[in-house]
Amino acid sequence: MKLARIISRTSSFLSQSQSPDLNNIYIFRSKTKLYSTKTLTPKREQQTTTLYRRISPVGNSNESIVPVLDKWIEEGRPVSQNELRTIVRELRRYGRFKHALQISQWMSDKRYMHPFVCDVAVRLELIAKVNGIEQAENYFNNTPKLMRTCEVYGALLYSYAHVKCVDKAEGVVEKMREFGFPLQTINYNALLKLYCQTRNNEKVDALIHEMEKKQIKFDKYTYSILLNTYVPESDSGGIEKILMRIDTDADLNIDWATYADVANRFLGAGSVDKALKLLKKSEKLVAFAKNKNDAFSNLLTMYATAGKKEEVLRMWNECKKLKVRNRDYMCMLSSILKFDDIENAEKIYEEWEAGDLSKDIRVSNFLISFYCKNDLVEKAEALMESLKSKNWEKANASTWCWMSFAYVKSNQMLKAVKSMESSLVLHYPGSRWKLDKKSTEMCLKYLKEEGDVNRSSNVVRLLKDNGIISEESHERLLAYFSGDHALEDGLLEMIQLQIKTK
Repeated sequence: MKLARIISRTSSFLSQSQSPDLNNIYIFRSKTKLYSTKTLTPKREQQTTTLYRRISPVGNSNESIVPVLDKWIEEGRPVSQNELRTIVRELRRYGRFKHALQISQWMSDKRYMHPFVCDVAVRLELIAKVNGIEQAENYFNNTPKLMRTCEVYGALLYSYAHVKCVDKAEGVVEKMREFGFPLQTINYNALLKLYCQTRNNEKVDALIHEMEKKQIKFDKYTYSILLNTYVPESDSGGIEKILMRIDTDADLNIDWATYADVANRFLGAGSVDKALKLLKKSEKLVAFAKNKNDAFSNLLTMYATAGKKEEVLRMWNECKKLKVRNRDYMCMLSSILKFDDIENAEKIYEEWEAGDLSKDIRVSNFLISFYCKNDLVEKAEALMESLKSKNWEKANASTWCWMSFAYVKSNQMLKAVKSMESSLVLHYPGSRWKLDKKSTEMCLKYLKEEGDVNRSSNVVRLLKDNGIISEESHERLLAYFSGDHALEDGLLEMIQLQIKTK
């Protein structure tokens, strides 16, 4: 069976997966991409942590961290090239590419540190991400030819693959072959990913054949690319062949996430039995995971999707043997509430309340949203009062959005409008809360009936200021509230509301 039939579409996982370099000069992984793998002494690690703690709070990518670095030097504190590389690696791990590039440039511009090949490769990839592929090309062209090693060409190849420049990526590969650079698994993975994303199945087949002919080992990222671009409902036999190959690859250091990702694909296709078998395989590998909490949380989420409540509870008990975090509680509450099991949900919430974790309102929101969706308004109000009396983290935009939704359902319109106002006031760009279209319509009609023009205008302004309605809709709604116009059919359809509340 041709692999082209397996590689039928690109999944979201593909944009995350990369592969490690065999020489350990730099690594492609998740959102981290390339970075040095040289180890530091304990003393240097301590110094790096201190400097990193100064840099870390600068979360705004538009705010330069160069002043932080300059101040560090002004205080007479030491900094080494290896330490700065480690900080670059950490920043890239969290997607802070602009700050990572600033450090890379500061190393040479301010500290006159001579760049090594790994530094050039890292900077090239960062420039491509921050400033675009053209500037990355300029940087590459201005790099001394002696520095254009296999690693640097590999970074250029990855950058082209990332922006789906097929011709230029293939041109880099030809240059590497021309110069006698041996293509490694990481290079094949970048090209394989590109062909999968552009759905060039014939080239995928040819590339896989070339890897096999040249005995280029598949690593876990190669398999992940194949597995996560596969559509289970189209060819269930194909994925099983790949899994069989994984199982027989004695040198492959596969992790729990690989099986879990495939299980998730099967769940999406409705193949629950096959998914459950893979989840059991995944469980056996959790013991080797660096972050066991994430593993257990992901697994219990998938067991919930599969409708296996007892497995969810079993995974939660395993998770509780570790140091449980707020995100684990959120994951568990979300999962157990899929079964409408309010008894267990409230018990888990009480455990969280009694614990010493920070009181993140998002944990409470899972219970509040369930109460609101199931017409348990009094319980939702009681929980809100409890949060207020304990002086924990205040309700956020999502909390009030849910309360407004519940009040509309119970015909408590004044409370619904007040809650919607609170939600809009607390909204911030990029927040994930979503207004409910029907609830918003009911609140607007109530305001019209009450004849409170000032309050109505304020609500409409909040909707516009938050980018929820267009300028045109804003003007038409103002006309609706200030005159005798009816709420036109289709007007609310024009309102650019975000997708309905979850």
